[in-house]
Amino acid sequence: MDKLASKVADLVLNALIKKQKEWDEQFYNATEDLIKDANMTARMLSQEEILIEELNRLNKLLSHYEEEEAYEKAAIIQNKIQRIKKKIKKL
Repeated sequence: MDKLASKVADLVLNALIKKQKEWDEQFYNATEDLIKDANMTARMLSQEEILIEELNRLNKLLSHYEEEEAYEKAAIIQNKIQRIKKKIKKL
């Protein structure tokens, strides 16, 4: 009886492993297709990269406000820039 139960368990386990491999392959293919369709790369940005992008955006905005002589808005942006620089230094 133990041999029969062991054999059944092995058959069930092997069937599950085979099915999981099929599901993994389907998921991988679907993900690949999605990435290709969206024409993008699958990569997570680090917190530092996100802050640097925000810093670049704010610097452009600061230049724009300075050119328009909107000094109050420029001062607000400058404060935000300083806070982001501090966050980057802490990383």
